[in-house]
Amino acid sequence: MLQSAAERVTGSAAENSIELEVVRWSAWAPGLEDVPSWRAWAEGTKCISGEIKPDVRFVERLLRRRLSPLNRMAFKVAADCLAGDEACPLSVFCSRYGEFSRAFEILNNLTREEPASPMTFSLSVHNTVSSLFSIMRQDTSHSTALAAGEASLEAGFLECWSLLKEGTAATALLVYCDQILPEMFSSQETTVNDNAALAFLLRLPEKKNASALGLSWCPSIEKNAEAVRAADNSALRVLRLLLTGGEPIASDFGRLTWEWKCDGAAA
Repeated sequence: MLQSAAERVTGSAAENSIELEVVRWSAWAPGLEDVPSWRAWAEGTKCISGEIKPDVRFVERLLRRRLSPLNRMAFKVAADCLAGDEACPLSVFCSRYGEFSRAFEILNNLTREEPASPMTFSLSVHNTVSSLFSIMRQDTSHSTALAAGEASLEAGFLECWSLLKEGTAATALLVYCDQILPEMFSSQETTVNDNAALAFLLRLPEKKNASALGLSWCPSIEKNAEAVRAADNSALRVLRLLLTGGEPIASDFGRLTWEWKCDGAAA
């Protein structure tokens, strides 16, 4: 879906702009485990700090043992965003790095000439979290796992919009999650700076006064490169925009410049 949309970047503005209503949202990061905490973070009075220990006691113990820290964050926000709904809508899980910690463990074992754990290997694929979440809910509805580098959230949002426009479902669950990479990657300017996950329950706009996220894109141009490149996790900038409103935010990832806007701050 991202490729087909990107092919239209030279078309009219309407072709390069989409909007979805945010029915519900949820987020989790160390030290930010409820709505008041996230609102304080959005206002700059609280920060992300601590270990990755989300409460996932709702997951059956045998399955819970298979969850990585990344999985636990994603499970927490996805379950909270569904708010107990029995039927899971179509879901899109996106992450820049996915199960890098498990892949990193395998590579380290190989350098020490130690065998790779079959379980670790089987859980190191990018769609691990979406698969395990479907298993937990015994849900066979449509699910997609995406990785699009710095634009992973944008790709996930676009995928949700495309599926909703096709009538695949009335609502779509979008989940984004990522962890900080090992210290050896810390010198890279574009790495994720926070351990965090967020989820949006989305639908095509229905109410005029509802909180809606809009996303537009155009080809990158050199003069934008330094001005709009995010210094922090670009996905969290979108969450801050949703919570506080304000001026649109833009991110230039080298190929496309993406701009988010929010019509009305989320409740």
